[in-house]
Amino acid sequence: MLKNYWKIAIRHINRNRLYAFINIIGLTVGLTAFLFIAFYIRDEMSYDRYHTKEDRIYRLWEILELDGEGGEHSSSMQFPVAPNLLAVSSSSKPFK
Repeated sequence: MLKNYWKIAIRHINRNRLYAFINIIGLTVGLTAFLFIAFYIRDEMSYDRYHTKEDRIYRLWEILELDGEGGEHSSSMQFPVAPNLLAVSSSSKPFK
């Protein structure tokens, strides 16, 4: 039965070469795009996985308020943030 399907597929490709070529190229491009996206997502999700306490890693965000125009998010911090965070984590008073 499978041999019969192969014969029919080859005959169809021979009769409709342009249509078959377009379908095969489209399938190839789609699978390639899927693989690139999957590899990119896998790479992005693998950051910091080598740490033993990976679930305790956090990222700080700073929101810069502009004059009446929303805010801008930034992940770059000022140098004194680290000592302040250490001081807050050891005490019970809120961070200012």
